[in-house]
Amino acid sequence: QQLLIQQLAEAEAPAGVLGPAGPKLVTPLLSYTDLQVVELGTGLGVPWELAWSCVLDQETQCGGCPACQRRRAAFRAAGVIDPVFAPAGVR
Repeated sequence: QQLLIQQLAEAEAPAGVLGPAGPKLVTPLLSYTDLQVVELGTGLGVPWELAWSCVLDQETQCGGCPACQRRRAAFRAAGVIDPVFAPAGVR
């Protein structure tokens, strides 16, 4: 997966930005599960309200698309309140 991501990034980047002489794309969390990402991020103080998961182009996250459902499941499994979908006043 890492090689494929690097190749895709190189194909889309302007000439000379990535490649043998340019910076390498590193994805250390690629092998993490959604649960592990939430646990790690929460421990590091990630501002989850700024993290966008929704696949829809809206002003707010829908909560019902597959990406939003994955996010909800990961937060639920971690026992962490997701500020994006928390009721008003709950954090």
